[in-house]
Amino acid sequence: MHLLRARCAAMTAVLAAALAGFSLTPAAAAHPWVAQAPATPTTGWSQFGFTAARTGDNPFENILSPGNVAGLRQKWRFLAADRVESSPAVADGVVYFTDVNSHLYAVKAATGAKLWSFGFANAFFASPAVAGGIAYTGSVNGRLYALNAGTGAKLWSFATPGQVFSSPAVAGGVVYFESDFGLGGAVYALNAATGKKLWSFATPGRPQSSVAVANGVVYAVTSDNNGLRGSAYALSAATGTPLWHSSSPGPLYTPTFANGILYVGIDNGTATKARVEALKGSNGSLLWRSAVILVDQSWPAVAGGLVYLGEAGGDVDAFNATTGALVWQFPTPSGAGVEAPPTVANGIVYIAAEDGTLFALNATTGHKLASLTIGAATIAAAPVANGTVYVGAFDQRLHAYALP
Repeated sequence: MHLLRARCAAMTAVLAAALAGFSLTPAAAAHPWVAQAPATPTTGWSQFGFTAARTGDNPFENILSPGNVAGLRQKWRFLAADRVESSPAVADGVVYFTDVNSHLYAVKAATGAKLWSFGFANAFFASPAVAGGIAYTGSVNGRLYALNAGTGAKLWSFATPGQVFSSPAVAGGVVYFESDFGLGGAVYALNAATGKKLWSFATPGRPQSSVAVANGVVYAVTSDNNGLRGSAYALSAATGTPLWHSSSPGPLYTPTFANGILYVGIDNGTATKARVEALKGSNGSLLWRSAVILVDQSWPAVAGGLVYLGEAGGDVDAFNATTGALVWQFPTPSGAGVEAPPTVANGIVYIAAEDGTLFALNATTGHKLASLTIGAATIAAAPVANGTVYVGAFDQRLHAYALP
């Protein structure tokens, strides 16, 4: 990242020197758009939550903005074999996503044209990750698959005793994921290139979520004692050695790490008592617990000092990331539930409701900037990359929206 910024700074300096003394011709002055360079795509969205920390924030998006997002239109849609309940990954001009009927697809980001597909046992909610020319995805048959990202050819697979519902996280040449054994589970770390196991950590509770990885630490959460309690674990990313463990009065889901804080959803036994918890990343101590919200395992996104979350009761909430105070709340006009995780990019929160409406909200105020009719229910996150918003739905399609 620092190298990318350094290169951008160097290019800016060279460009400024080349344009020194340049002035607009009368024709260009009359048409300002003549002198404006188009926004340049900057990055993809290579794994669930944008990075392994799972913040759900793309800080490099520079095409869509609060001023033009109302102009979004459908760019293309791709018909899969079954419902698309997972979030896609975007890398090197290709979109990777799974359906619940045993396929991982690769389609062109520009057109939606199919490049390849790979069949395996059901993926359910597992979102793929792409790194180093390899696409990774989990399956309910207990395996993690690694495929050639360009061709779809299987490179290797790793078998576990349980089911891999979780979306893999890739960081530092290692792929991290969880397997649910039914009564317990484990966190695994594999060499991303070869699939060789580096370490595993057994959890007494069921890991029904994906891990977050940041600053050399793997954060995992579980549902314990048949959903009566929950645990959060911090493990050394290098060795799997436990660094700390904390317990909560309800199952924990959806870890997100940002600015030294681990944010998790806590069920408290019933959905009507669900909250968001903030734990100190260094020792797991409780910093705050939000007011009661009706959340159903939705993943929080963190950006600009706020924590965003969708509610099954039909609201989108923004909490102060430091104190847990509710900053704003957006009720969906139809009252439809919001189980999809939010994503954030360039001052906009993107989140879809179960009635098939994709909302773009001002990230600071919660004011609605735009809404799009998908045409089918969705519970999938909508990543934003290079001016395009992608969202899967129950109509078996992956939808892509962009400016005309």
